[in-house]
Amino acid sequence: GMDFTYAKMASIISECGLRIMASIPVGAWMLRHKWSDRSVWDSKLGRALDACLTSSMLSRFSPDMVIVAGLPGKSS
Repeated sequence: GMDFTYAKMASIISECGLRIMASIPVGAWMLRHKWSDRSVWDSKLGRALDACLTSSMLSRFSPDMVIVAGLPGKSS
């Protein structure tokens, strides 16, 4: 399993006085072994799965993620 989870990251960010403004999952659908082949990454299926899982509650289980954090009440 993952040692550094989304919840741990969110806790650290909160302890620093910040809040998560956005989280962008990268490759959540690649957890299915048969889809991890490079030929699927750039396919229509890969793009569709990325778009679907980006807005899904399952995004926090993505193997990689970009997290944007900022000060509460501030917008970029």
